[in-house]
Amino acid sequence: MKKVAILPRPGVFDTSLAVTLDILSSAQRIHDEFCGGIVEVQVSLVGHGSDYVETGAGLQTPRLSAVGDVVAPDFVILPGLGINDSELLLKTLEDSNTLSVIDALKRFYYLGATLATSCSGTFLFAEAGLFGDSEATTSWWLADAFSKRYPDVTLRADQILLVQDRLICAGAAFAQADLMMVIIGRLYGEETARMTAHYLLIDRRELQSRYVHSAMLTRRHPEMEKVERWIRRHLAENFTIVDLANGVGLSPRTLARRTNSAVGKAPLQFVRQLRLEHTIHMLETTNRSFEAIADDVGYQNSSSLRRLVFKSTGKRPSDFRRSFSHTVYPAQVLGAN
Repeated sequence: MKKVAILPRPGVFDTSLAVTLDILSSAQRIHDEFCGGIVEVQVSLVGHGSDYVETGAGLQTPRLSAVGDVVAPDFVILPGLGINDSELLLKTLEDSNTLSVIDALKRFYYLGATLATSCSGTFLFAEAGLFGDSEATTSWWLADAFSKRYPDVTLRADQILLVQDRLICAGAAFAQADLMMVIIGRLYGEETARMTAHYLLIDRRELQSRYVHSAMLTRRHPEMEKVERWIRRHLAENFTIVDLANGVGLSPRTLARRTNSAVGKAPLQFVRQLRLEHTIHMLETTNRSFEAIADDVGYQNSSSLRRLVFKSTGKRPSDFRRSFSHTVYPAQVLGAN
């Protein structure tokens, strides 16, 4: 029998926990019905000091098993913590419940379990010192906080999923589904994983850089919000970093410090990121030609922009049109006469 232990913290992100449980139960059912061969999987919800955990949405989990009662699990899954503020997350790392979870993660890992987490949970892996020479990913909007707290850990914030032997980590909370498909493959085999992905409509994704939205990174920094607004107003222009600095009333050196502190990028990289975001938005929501969009975001050579899109997202511009095409519904669908 294979054992899976799930460690939900108080305030756990509901979707992260639910996705974990639903994919496990779906995979078991699909394997039993279609794939043949007996695979017994025991799933336990595990906690510290209480009989249940209240989720971020105020729901209660079923009764939890005590960590000390869980013997030699094969997989230990830490769902996303449900914390969307980096300062609050860093404080949470010091509370007694979190420290107990970190101790449990260390113990399970050194006993041979495969550990998996997504989103803010990667901070607990780093606190436990599990990454070592391995690479890490986390939610893209937590990347700067992660890099500052764990400078010795190689962060691949562009990646949705990193699988390294007995450590599996994923990006923002819905990447929990990507993480779970790896675990399903290891529990039941690749055929069951493939069928489960088809059954639940889970597509393979590799990069989370395509989902980055800079406004979410600058909202706590008034000066950077001003910088972002200036750039967006002048996207179509061929401005320099000196022009940008003068436009927002900062010296180039101060501007570089502000952008690095707020978004973890140099000013030129930040400008490029905003141009990329607007390009993707236009591809998803309009029928404008790519050449016209390139003009809109200040690229005289559309081939350069095309290369930026592919390098940053792993997708061609046409892929965005196919996935998120601007749909005009027929009048009869909308109920018009």
